[in-house]
Amino acid sequence: MHADPEPIEELFAATPGALPWKRVVSCLAYWVDVANGDTELFKPAVGIDVEAYRLAVAAATGREVARVIFVNRSAAILRRNWLRDDPWDPLEDIFSTSFLTSLQARFGDGHPRHRLVDSIHDVDDSLWDGLWGSVMDSCWAPHLSRLWACPVNNLLACLYPTLAFALADDKEGFRRWRTFLTVQEGVLNLGFTRNDPTTFIALCA
Repeated sequence: MHADPEPIEELFAATPGALPWKRVVSCLAYWVDVANGDTELFKPAVGIDVEAYRLAVAAATGREVARVIFVNRSAAILRRNWLRDDPWDPLEDIFSTSFLTSLQARFGDGHPRHRLVDSIHDVDDSLWDGLWGSVMDSCWAPHLSRLWACPVNNLLACLYPTLAFALADDKEGFRRWRTFLTVQEGVLNLGFTRNDPTTFIALCA
């Protein structure tokens, strides 16, 4: 199945006040290529701008990020004291809380905030399925079995709010989350460690 962002474009066209689609589609281009298998998902650690990544994580989550550890996904050894009892690190909850807080400040308590994320999540779109398959194929390995779905869930947890901010015409929220989405090109996040909540773990080639 060929991944196509057209259903998302139609959602933007049908949403009064949304940011122009041409401003939004550029941040999806890399992920469309990933979904279609047209580009490598991971890049080596030597090609990563570590400081830009650290700042982007902090801005998106609203949390202190003292350092980022990039783990080679081919030979990842995830230390036990990094992992929470539940290997599904609550990064998605952090994103959701940050997103909802931002929209609440902008629109007030009565704004139907969940509708924006839900409308994107529910789009019948081959892009989501393609991303799920590509990320899973690239991330699966026996030594990562406890975290087999964490990277793709974290990616989608970033994609949905990025687009939701654009639907809400929240230019600052969109700018902040688009930056985080951009620094993930070639890197996938796992989340904050258990033993040090200011240390963030990400997978690379």
